[in-house]
Amino acid sequence: SEPQRVEQKQVSFTKPGEPGEPFLPFLEQMARSLSFSSNWLLAKAYDIKRVVLNEEEIPEDSSEPAAQAMMRFGRHQVLPS
Repeated sequence: SEPQRVEQKQVSFTKPGEPGEPFLPFLEQMARSLSFSSNWLLAKAYDIKRVVLNEEEIPEDSSEPAAQAMMRFGRHQVLPS
């Protein structure tokens, strides 16, 4: 389906050989800027070990509280309005 194809492209866009490869440094800088790494209390409270860009790496666990599920990627999420 179209949404799955779009999501797959978003994950692979900056990988080597893909058209977005030159933009990888900008993506990494953005991830660092959105990360919770500067707030170690927040990282400790939600057991955040590292920032995850590929959201498929950490599937949602329905047994976790909603707040933990939202924080599992270790970064703020920018939502379009």
